[in-house]
Amino acid sequence: MFNKILVVCIGNICRSPVGEALLKHHFQQQKRNIMIASAGLAAMVNAPAAPFSIQIMDAAGIDIHSHRAQQLTEQMAREFDLILVMEQEHQKEIEALFPFARGKVFRLGHWRNLNIPDPYQHPKTAFDKMVEDVRLCATDWIDKI
Repeated sequence: MFNKILVVCIGNICRSPVGEALLKHHFQQQKRNIMIASAGLAAMVNAPAAPFSIQIMDAAGIDIHSHRAQQLTEQMAREFDLILVMEQEHQKEIEALFPFARGKVFRLGHWRNLNIPDPYQHPKTAFDKMVEDVRLCATDWIDKI
């Protein structure tokens, strides 16, 4: 059973805030008490979510305006039961930084063998695609948690 799930990308402003919000929204609707957070491998600390991420999530009825980026720490890697990353390279980096985390770090797109590309500094269409990929892959995990 996973009680604490961490979603990780690079800057913690585009992909992981969306993943965090979608998972939180789902588990809150199910009235399941699962802690969900997000962080970045090279976080833009205290930065808000990217404007397109905010806009797309607003359209879905999910508010991420209060999100502030935070750096992944050793304490987080120890505390969370499941760490979901966007790309295979993120998994390798976390496992190299924190070898004790091996076995609890997986790609969000694990069940689809999918990396979710970073839309940072790309047009809104890249963010639309990212949000759709995150939504599909998060649903895969929700079915297994």
